[in-house]
Amino acid sequence: SATAPSMPSTSSPITGLELISKDRRRLLKLFAVAPFMGSLAALLNACGGGGTPEKKRGDLGAPFPQNPPLADSVTIEQRRTLAFKFLRNQIDSTTGLIKSYWGLPFDDYSYDVSWTFNNGQAIAAFLLSSNAQDLQAAQTVAYAMLSVQEADGSWVEGYNANTSGDMGTAKNIGPISTIGRALVELYVRTGDVSYLTAAQRAADWMIASRWRAGTTKGYFRFNDTDSTVSTEENSRAATFLLYLYKY
Repeated sequence: SATAPSMPSTSSPITGLELISKDRRRLLKLFAVAPFMGSLAALLNACGGGGTPEKKRGDLGAPFPQNPPLADSVTIEQRRTLAFKFLRNQIDSTTGLIKSYWGLPFDDYSYDVSWTFNNGQAIAAFLLSSNAQDLQAAQTVAYAMLSVQEADGSWVEGYNANTSGDMGTAKNIGPISTIGRALVELYVRTGDVSYLTAAQRAADWMIASRWRAGTTKGYFRFNDTDSTVSTEENSRAATFLLYLYKY
C-alpha cells in the first residue's frame, strides 16, 4: 500500500508570481503549467515579480496588485525554479491535493476546488524536475489521489482541496486518463507499485464502464449518461493506455 510522504512546507508565501489574465480576479488555472508545454518557463513569461496579492472576501471587482514582468536577465532555469516553487505551494498542507486556483476571493465557488485533471498535471510537472523536493511533492499529490480513488478504480471530476470531499459525481475519461498516466510516470521514477496498481485499476474502470466497441472501431464515451465522442478525451485515454501497456 502507498505510504504518505511528508507534506512539503507551505508556510512561506510565494512572491513574484501573478498571472496576467483578462479576468480582474487574477485567476490561475494549473493547466497553465501542463508538462505538454515542454517547459514550465512558459508560465513565468506571463508572470510578474513583487508582493503577494491581497485577497478580499466578496470583492469580485477589485483587482489584485499588478506586478512588473520578470527582467530579461532572469534565466530559464530561474523561471522554472520559481514555477516549481509556486506549484509546491499550491499543495494543501492538510490533504495533499493541489489547489486548482490562485488569487480568487474567499467566497468564490472555485476557491477550494482541486480538479482531478490538475492533480494529474501537477504530478507530471513535478516529474520534469530533478529536485528531490519536487519528487516528494509529486508523491504527496499522488498519495492524496490514491486516498480518494473510488472502489471501482475511478475518480470524480473534482474534490475540495481542504477536506478531500467530492465536488460533484461526474467521472470523465480525460481527467482519469491524465491522473492515470501521471501515476504510471511516478511508478517508473520511483518503483513504487502502488502507483502502477492504481493506474491499472483506473484503466480497468475505463474499459469496463466507458468503452463502446463497434465492428471496425471503438471509442470511450464522454461520461456516464451519453454516447458523446470527445476526440480530446479519447486521445488522452489512448495515450494513457499505451503507456500503461509498457509496464
